[in-house]
Amino acid sequence: QQAKLIMGDAINRAFDSIKSFHGTSQDNSRDWCDRAEIIFGAFNVNDADRLSRIGIKLEDAAFDWYRDNQRPYGTWMVFRQ
Repeated sequence: QQAKLIMGDAINRAFDSIKSFHGTSQDNSRDWCDRAEIIFGAFNVNDADRLSRIGIKLEDAAFDWYRDNQRPYGTWMVFRQ
């Protein structure tokens, strides 16, 4: 149970470290995904946790896209494409 709490805390810290993505012309989705992937790796966040929570980091046009294109991505790499 202690391990679950520690892992949950690590996942929360990972997501807190990822800046929101807005999908504006100034935003670069590839750079954002690369940075998110580095953070996920550092905190050992698995694909299921990445995919179930990534929507909370999307704002404005990026969130609209996410809402309109939700599907079972399966893996983080599929989502990135």
